[in-house]
Amino acid sequence: MEKNLNNSSSFRPSNFNNLSNPNIKNSLEDTKFLNNSLDKTKIAYNFKIILLGDISVGKTSLLRKFIDNQFLDNYNATIVAEFKSKTIRVGEYNINLTIWDTCGGERHRSITKQYYRNVDGIILVYDIGNRESFNNINKWIEDIENNCNKDYIFFLIGNKCDLNGNQRQISYEEGEKISRELDIFFMEVSAKNGQNINLLFENMSEYLCKNIENSQIEEEKLLFNNNSNNNSN
Repeated sequence: MEKNLNNSSSFRPSNFNNLSNPNIKNSLEDTKFLNNSLDKTKIAYNFKIILLGDISVGKTSLLRKFIDNQFLDNYNATIVAEFKSKTIRVGEYNINLTIWDTCGGERHRSITKQYYRNVDGIILVYDIGNRESFNNINKWIEDIENNCNKDYIFFLIGNKCDLNGNQRQISYEEGEKISRELDIFFMEVSAKNGQNINLLFENMSEYLCKNIENSQIEEEKLLFNNNSNNNSN
């Protein structure tokens, strides 16, 4: 894990705080998710998010838990890609998330790369009970760098934090360490019991909104400076 992307603005804006915190708990009382009666004509932003990672790390389970609050012990492997959408509240905004679940199998990698384009957020998932899925993080990073065509918010996620004892192969500290080296956000979640699942997408949405707001501020500054220069001439 020698690769360091600290200088890449496409991964994590430097003015955002790191979310690494082993004490984060999921709270239904604190979530801001909206029911089906939401007036979807008042959506402020639409964001495209992609789930990446090796096969069987739990990407589909994570998505189903977030969308439907359901968990099944066995899912059919995702064929290439599929998506689901959900609308949530972030502050004063209604945000629509379109989340793509991709196949992690090696033979489908060349096909799924087309789904990287125009993403606003990336969630790279590994299984804390599977060392190989953690070791393959750099392979996924290379795919992301080579195929994404815009800035995005990037979360590294260790799934299955409900595992006990010897079932865990990657410590929390290892995940936190590589996230700091890559300068990206990091959390551990459990698609099985729901820990931090809602919080993951809520945090992702908040930072996506901040990213847009910061971009708008910079554009306004640039426009103001250009106008000022023109007036002085």
